Amino acid sequence: MSADVAISDAALIPSLPSIAVLLSGRESQYVDVQEFPHYRIFATADGRHLALGITPWEQSFWDNLCVALDRPDFAGLSAEERRIRSPEIASVLADIFTADTLRGWETRLADVDVPWSPVRNPAEVLSQLDLAERPIERPGTRVVDLLQTGHSGEVPAVGEANLAVAQWLQQV
Repeated sequence: MSADVAISDAALIPSLPSIAVLLSGRESQYVDVQEFPHYRIFATADGRHLALGITPWEQSFWDNLCVALDRPDFAGLSAEERRIRSPEIASVLADIFTADTLRGWETRLADVDVPWSPVRNPAEVLSQLDLAERPIERPGTRVVDLLQTGHSGEVPAVGEANLAVAQWLQQV
């Protein structure tokens, strides 16, 4: 039970401002960032992916991206213009990003002030030094140790693994 509760609590916390607005009866000022062409995941030429995380109010990041992609015609578009033209702009961005590999984009965007990230596969995530060395729960237990516990690959039902996890944590 504690694992399920911890996960639901972690998911609830970022939602509290929206919940407070709903409970107050006021109109929500929620902006769905997925309506914008610059807050999504794009495929690259090698079948990998990169994620852009430019929110609508980050005009400077948008303009920096447009310059880096040699699309000055998109620079300066307001958030509302980008939202209205989202299908068109997203299609152009998709074409641009599929013209180079993920490694190529890592090189091209390395010094550009734009919130983006390569989408890593599980092996790449596990190989990251900071992840492997970060202590968790108890001194001496590393995230990599937790991830390499011989998981069968089958996803347990909700609550099914709680006892096993609690027993494992007592042993660590």
